[in-house]
Amino acid sequence: MKRVLVTAFCIAVLINPGSLMAQGGSSAVYVHNTTATPAQAGADGVAALKVRTLFSVLDSAGMPAAADIDHVELKIGQDRYTATFGKPTGQMAISILVDTSGTLAASPDFRRMIEGLSKSLDRMPDNALFTIVTFDTVPTMIQDFTSDKEEVRKKLLTAVNAKTGAKPCLNDGMLEAVRRVESASTRKAVIVVTASQDGCANTSIQAVVDEAVNHATQIHALGVDGYAVNLATLEKYTKPSKGLAYVRSPNDLIFGLSNMLSGLANQVEANWTLYPPKGEQTVDIMVVLKDTTALPGQITFVSDRVYEPPAKIELIGEVRTTPGNILVNLTLVNRARIAKLQARVVDKATGLTSLNLDFPNVQESLAIPATNLAKDGSYTLDIAAVDANNNVVSRTTPRDFQFKPTPLQIAIASVSAPSLDAPNFVVTVTTPGGIAGIARYKAWLEPEQSGGQNASGPIPGTEAFQSPDLPIVIPGADVPSGAYLVKAQALDGANQIIAEAAKPFTVTYERPGFFDKLAHDLGRSSVAVVVLVVVAFLALIGFIILIRVARARSRVDVRVVEPELDRRHHQAAASDRSQVIIPLAESVSQSMNQSPVVQSGSSTRFSATLAAREPATLQFQMKISTARVTLGRRDGNDGVIKMDSQSGVSGSHASIVNEGGVWYVVDANSTNGTFVNGKRLPNNGRERLDDRSVIGLGPKVKLEFHIQS
Repeated sequence: MKRVLVTAFCIAVLINPGSLMAQGGSSAVYVHNTTATPAQAGADGVAALKVRTLFSVLDSAGMPAAADIDHVELKIGQDRYTATFGKPTGQMAISILVDTSGTLAASPDFRRMIEGLSKSLDRMPDNALFTIVTFDTVPTMIQDFTSDKEEVRKKLLTAVNAKTGAKPCLNDGMLEAVRRVESASTRKAVIVVTASQDGCANTSIQAVVDEAVNHATQIHALGVDGYAVNLATLEKYTKPSKGLAYVRSPNDLIFGLSNMLSGLANQVEANWTLYPPKGEQTVDIMVVLKDTTALPGQITFVSDRVYEPPAKIELIGEVRTTPGNILVNLTLVNRARIAKLQARVVDKATGLTSLNLDFPNVQESLAIPATNLAKDGSYTLDIAAVDANNNVVSRTTPRDFQFKPTPLQIAIASVSAPSLDAPNFVVTVTTPGGIAGIARYKAWLEPEQSGGQNASGPIPGTEAFQSPDLPIVIPGADVPSGAYLVKAQALDGANQIIAEAAKPFTVTYERPGFFDKLAHDLGRSSVAVVVLVVVAFLALIGFIILIRVARARSRVDVRVVEPELDRRHHQAAASDRSQVIIPLAESVSQSMNQSPVVQSGSSTRFSATLAAREPATLQFQMKISTARVTLGRRDGNDGVIKMDSQSGVSGSHASIVNEGGVWYVVDANSTNGTFVNGKRLPNNGRERLDDRSVIGLGPKVKLEFHIQS
């Protein structure tokens, strides 16, 4: 029965391996190769770097899978780039290397291996050239390059045989298989099927790897389980050459070979036109699937010089609509040259412009107010990037959409409480419908009351903001032990709330005690352990010395007081007591008369501090010792925020004043607004400041206010 099930499973894979892999869910991006080539300057005089990456999408089992990709992007500094992607062009040269040593000579598993390989040939790329090489005591070419899969299948079944007693010279065979394809001008790969490890030591693994890496040849290997070969050995060949390795049981070879060979056909080529700085670049890429799943990866390339990009915007993903907004995601290149974005919505039925709006706050996620749009109406959206001289420097391709408003939803997926190694709450927020229109998330803590309800609002100092592609970090240094509710909101580019997590996340936090911290620190530092032992030893010695000194003093002779002297002493003491009464009363009276009196009109001392909280690059700290200080970008303010005009901080943005012992922040008619703990003040409005209040100067700059006792 077991064999029947295995056979049925293998047949199902051969019929439709892609759909089978999809059931496991895609989980990773595996990069095979990246090349960078300088491109000549175009008509605009701007040169660029062309970067090509070859990658596979792996499912949750680590097998290559066909994936429904929406877009592929990478980020360099503040600039995002989307790739053109698809199946690699041109032929692929493939060496098939088969183990014909004595390892399998007397085993039926050899025929299983050959039959599995021949049946799996249909999973290889259609535009491939094949050559067959076998290895035992010496490598042997069985089939020269051909695109005829039937010819390759025939040679495998009739001309490839195991040799009793032959040594497994695997490394010699690997080197020969790599050299067979290295002169090809297109993609190159070696497919190795073996039950043996190298038993000859004529050629080193490093020699094989160097040859493959120098000629951009991927080595993919499948080992037969139950024999000398193992996964760790195979990965010594495959990982440096950016190939994949697997070990499968003899009854599972058809499945393993089918997935491995179809992986070559499912590889994806992504091409970017980039403008990076000079030198080696290691950048993150993101492969976004149609279901909005985002798979991270990383590529490395070398830029021969500094490339200065022109300003450019692109609209990525789908246009989404909520009851109040049109939500889009953009890629922005050379954001510094873009002063504002202009969004235009045209009614397809009438050809008339329904919306034409400016957005001076340039962001990658845009929420366009859906004013006067008809439900189920058909519209066209295009967005222009405008420079400081009001010239359009880039424009998106017009995108058609229907206004079908659906509520935006977010959810708190997980919260990790602080620990001795990670002193903050880390909140992960998910958005089932995608992050279009979300500029950032906001999260905070509230104390949990009975029944899971709360009425006291956010705990001061626990409000935190983060871009939608990163977890939210809530400071936990000053949070006491207890049960808390974590809440989250999604904000648009204007800091307006566009969604809120429907269900708070409950987390219990136990603040580490002194001995917890001591044990943790000792566990991390051998030096601390030595110091503690030395201190304890010195303390013990000191204690012993103290005991000996006390004993020595206890042995001093005590004089006996004569009776007459004792009588005189008591008389003198009584006389002294009668004389003390009057001076003591006078002393109390003088003390009361000399108590300090606050004079009207006396000067008041002010003491508070401001320190930068966001962004991390801002270096700012000041002490406030007067009743009024001013804040802004311009020199001449008491507190000068050294940021550029894109930060959202005005030249004269706000002031902090003390009136009657109460601190306030007052907006100075700023362009992008003043905030206190996330709440925006009206223009020229004021708000009371408590200890640890967070003051926002525009959407990006945050300062933490402390009242000094």
